[in-house]
Amino acid sequence: MNLWICEKPSVAKAVVEALGGGKNKQGYVEISKKINGEEQVVSWCVGHVLSTLEPDEYEEKYKKWIFSDLPIIPSEWKLKANPKTKDQLKILKELIKKATSFVNVGDPDREGQLLVDELLINCKVYNKPTTRCHISDMNPDKVYQSVQESYKKDNKKYKGIYEAGLGRQKADWLIGMNYSRGATLMAQKAGFGGVVTVGRVQTPVLA
Repeated sequence: MNLWICEKPSVAKAVVEALGGGKNKQGYVEISKKINGEEQVVSWCVGHVLSTLEPDEYEEKYKKWIFSDLPIIPSEWKLKANPKTKDQLKILKELIKKATSFVNVGDPDREGQLLVDELLINCKVYNKPTTRCHISDMNPDKVYQSVQESYKKDNKKYKGIYEAGLGRQKADWLIGMNYSRGATLMAQKAGFGGVVTVGRVQTPVLA
């Protein structure tokens, strides 16, 4: 079985149409015709189905915010199920167990590459045959063309894009978690009672 993992349901719908349609199931679609003798199944994420752990999920002591704990840098980065999409994640994991090959249909940017790759890596199937489908235009003819071109695109060629997304994800975590705690503790010393949030993008843009 070849599993197409799309970033969102709207893209999955377009891919299903490009593959000739199929039978709707809970959280996925079984394509009516085989391709190269292989069954085709299309499923989807709903944004990130996995999310990074909070500091106190690494170590309970981080529930209390103190300067001496900063900076917090995980020795091993871990992911957890996103509570908002845990049902779809369960469906995806069951499909991934059955699949022998995959198509990454994340958006054509580093975030889209990361979103699907991190799922495959988390499920320990990243080394199975995987191709890449780039859809940047939802016009049916363009989607069909992208689907046809995907058979020639080895997903491993886009590992650098995945790593760029991973670097961004870790930078967001390190800056957000550490600077927010540090700024909040400093503000509290000055008499401010709330939380001061600091973000890699948020802070320079708003400031």
